[in-house]
Amino acid sequence: MALVPLSKSKHSDLKILPVDLNNFSDLSLVPIYFHEISQLACEYPLCFTMNDEVFDFCLFSSISPKHGSALIKKDGTWIGRYVPAYFKHHPFFAFSQKNNESSIFIEDESPRLDRSDGIPLFQNSEPTETLKQIITDMRVIFDSAKKTQIILEALNKFELIMPWEPKIQASSDQEAIISGLYRIDELAFNELSNSVWNQLREINAFPMIYGQLFSTHNITKLIMYQNLKLQSSSKENLDVALDSDGQTVNFELASEDADLDFDNI
Repeated sequence: MALVPLSKSKHSDLKILPVDLNNFSDLSLVPIYFHEISQLACEYPLCFTMNDEVFDFCLFSSISPKHGSALIKKDGTWIGRYVPAYFKHHPFFAFSQKNNESSIFIEDESPRLDRSDGIPLFQNSEPTETLKQIITDMRVIFDSAKKTQIILEALNKFELIMPWEPKIQASSDQEAIISGLYRIDELAFNELSNSVWNQLREINAFPMIYGQLFSTHNITKLIMYQNLKLQSSSKENLDVALDSDGQTVNFELASEDADLDFDNI
């Protein structure tokens, strides 16, 4: 994926197409942000992943990577009422600069960008209403991403994140283990001192803590969605027997764009 700064001169004729989630069907871990927790925790399993010793916050969307996302239908629509912001803002990203300024970048090879079809981003070298709305949305995502990272750093500092290896019983009486995921350490959380508790309260960390803990029960839903998707494709039911040649599925993946920031054009 090549990210380049959004430029009035280089991208004056660029147009944007509707989101096609089929382009993300192989994405097993979807980056999510603080402001989305209440929309997602009741329906999907949320988890932490580690990339270069840094934790990311993700939606776990596939029991088996080789079968793709269980939450994206064959027609490219999402299962559920709320589509994660990562899909909606793609291929736009924002990164803060060393001087505390920030810039919007685009994935210039994204199938959502075109020079003939779609809605223009610029008109007479000025941002269109569509692009202005994208910029506004990116400001919200930027603020939410910063808050997400602050909380993740605090959870790591206070040793509240632990490995999570869900064990799933297959109909063949085999036990599948999903590795590479992390969760809140509930025991450590319940033993926090008043001082640490107050520090977490001050940064409003509890929605992420309780949201992640509550969401772990949605693994059952994810299994159901995965099996239904395979059945609708006239394939054999997954039955959560994930791989016949091994019983560990590794999700030690890096979500490349988990830390988003905003910038003016």
